[in-house]
Amino acid sequence: MTTYTETADPATVAPTIREWLASSERVLIAAGAGLSVAAGVDYADKASFARDFPDLARRGFSACYEFIGRRLPPAIYWSYWARHVLDVRFSERKSLVYEQLHEVVRGKDVFVMTSNVDALFERHSFERENIFTPQGDFARMQCRAMGTAACGDATWPSRPILERIIRALDPETGEVVDPAVIPCCPHCGGEVFLNVRESADFVDAPYEEQGHRLHAWLREAMTEPLLVLEIGAGFNTPGVIRWPLESIVYHHAGARFVRVNPQHAELPEEIVHRSLSVRAGAGETVRALVAA
Repeated sequence: MTTYTETADPATVAPTIREWLASSERVLIAAGAGLSVAAGVDYADKASFARDFPDLARRGFSACYEFIGRRLPPAIYWSYWARHVLDVRFSERKSLVYEQLHEVVRGKDVFVMTSNVDALFERHSFERENIFTPQGDFARMQCRAMGTAACGDATWPSRPILERIIRALDPETGEVVDPAVIPCCPHCGGEVFLNVRESADFVDAPYEEQGHRLHAWLREAMTEPLLVLEIGAGFNTPGVIRWPLESIVYHHAGARFVRVNPQHAELPEEIVHRSLSVRAGAGETVRALVAA
């Protein structure tokens, strides 16, 4: 029987995690914002915002999170989102922490469940068919005027629209100077946004098949040793990653659970006897696993 361990030093438990990994053919990786932060996608980082968006910084904005769920003039609003999404979702930039994580689980039957919408798992060689993104994907857009018969569950590719916006930016002010490139719904002409869970209007239809594949994979895994590795999933949306993962481990008697989170590493009492709690960052923990 494994005793519950909580540590702030990933190196002390890395050998145990590697042993659990060696004895489990299946690995479920569940990732939240903490993993993308370790890859440099940090919505609260003021230094990177000032570097990447100097024109917006001159207007008084200080971090990316200020653009989430906020009503702003479209010429400013889409100036930010076009640049941000083309960078984090569509660039070829690679991240060491994702490369190392892929190396750690190489050779295993891996499924990924992530609240991140930046496709960093797919970009770092994780199998696209085995990735579930219940919070959506920056690669698509949807209508914000949901509830109208004309819109339904329609979504469409975002990249061509965002690239048109980029070509219409004033190099000095950063504003979109051509109103014709401001996106609108092709069905009703209303406002649109990226197909991510920003509000109750979120269209989740594009991700239902991913969810069905995960459920089928988990049904097969219920009779086999399973390692569940949760990285950087806090309490912003606990119903998306944290609580479902706890339920999976609770109902799978052969599962072992590793929770990595610098602020919220606590575990429910029912599963502590086969769990490890690592109160540290994603990058530090993955590095320790590589070195173990």
